Amino acid sequence: MATLPPSAILEVSLVADIDADGHADTAILGGTPEQRRLVVWFGRDGGHESPVAAALGAPNSNTGASLDTDRGELVVLDATGGDVETRTIYRFRRDQVVAGMRLVSIETERYRGRDAIRMAWNLLSGAHEFVRGELLDSADGEERIPRYTTPHRSQRESPPVAMASTPLPDVLLDAELRAAAVGRD
Repeated sequence: MATLPPSAILEVSLVADIDADGHADTAILGGTPEQRRLVVWFGRDGGHESPVAAALGAPNSNTGASLDTDRGELVVLDATGGDVETRTIYRFRRDQVVAGMRLVSIETERYRGRDAIRMAWNLLSGAHEFVRGELLDSADGEERIPRYTTPHRSQRESPPVAMASTPLPDVLLDAELRAAAVGRD
């Protein structure tokens, strides 16, 4: 059964009707400093179905994660890393094709030094955007704000991606950087 390991720390939980079917569902996010897991149980009359899960990256102690629902989708806001920080919004929707939850979009930003990169991909429509930028100090010097160049937009079709196969954001961003270095996109 997909749950958190015994030594895991629960970061955040949500009890809500995630799939908009009239039954309360449960989602949790937690794990160890090395690896975390998102787990969802769909409610049914008299109990819950077997859980579905996705592995997420190592946590960032400065920010944290949140879980919410939006029009039948589970919305996961997450931050990972330390000196290199990655912030990601995952959107999952119940889908019988994948027998559980399907990744429908991912938006991710990574900050390293003064560099910033951002990728947004709607896996349903194929709309894809990648852009580079730089981090600038705010007027009061209290925070660093990304300023991006003109994004490159393209269409990237995708077969349904089950929640268990959710790619790590840093893997996607690294692939974008490699592709840009060889002149694609």
